[in-house]
Amino acid sequence: MVTAAEVFKTLQSNADTSRRVAERILEDLHDAASKGDILNEQVGSMKLSIMPRSEGTKEEDIRKLGYVLPEYFHHV
Repeated sequence: MVTAAEVFKTLQSNADTSRRVAERILEDLHDAASKGDILNEQVGSMKLSIMPRSEGTKEEDIRKLGYVLPEYFHHV
């Protein structure tokens, strides 16, 4: 039989492990992004994609897209 205390202890341990993994991954991603060593091969890959017309897009959504695709949505 498993007690609630054991379940909570396992959940806490898993949460701690997840935080450590996320912290390490985020540090590595930040370092790679700072050096420009991340997602270089994807630059320009959206050039021929199908996107809805801009005039019907909310300004908030364009700002979000600008964060992900600054080459295409830099005007807002």
